[in-house]
Amino acid sequence: MRYCLLIVLAAACGAPAKRPTPTPAPAHYVFRQRHATRITTFELSFDGDRATLVETDGRAAHTYRGTRHGAELALTTDDMQPLALHCERRAIEAAAPGDDCNAARDRHADALVCSAPGQTGGGGDADADDELVFAPAPGFEWLEAACGGGLRQLP
Repeated sequence: MRYCLLIVLAAACGAPAKRPTPTPAPAHYVFRQRHATRITTFELSFDGDRATLVETDGRAAHTYRGTRHGAELALTTDDMQPLALHCERRAIEAAAPGDDCNAARDRHADALVCSAPGQTGGGGDADADDELVFAPAPGFEWLEAACGGGLRQLP
């Protein structure tokens, strides 16, 4: 009799319901270049092996879409030339939000530094015109200043 009751209970309960696997949110990174006459913002996001880069300045926005294979991005847009980037994580130095580039800088390990493949950049803290130095939103900002420029965290 005991075995019958267990079989009946097991049949009534059935298999446990499967919960949907949550889809991870796409990674979102931001970098802004602030020069005397213009501000350009770059927003980079990843969704699996897909990559999207949106470049916005005072005149227009350009959206590049493409693929990510390891550290390499291959991006295209309808209105600009294709873009190839090599992105790697690096420790960089940046001033705190609101400080100028002369302020004391803290070490940050979570930077994603992107440049043209084969290009040797400034290590994340030199002239950011040849590198895009991303951090998770709110991101980093390159300041062109009397001190020759530098990075700071965005608030």
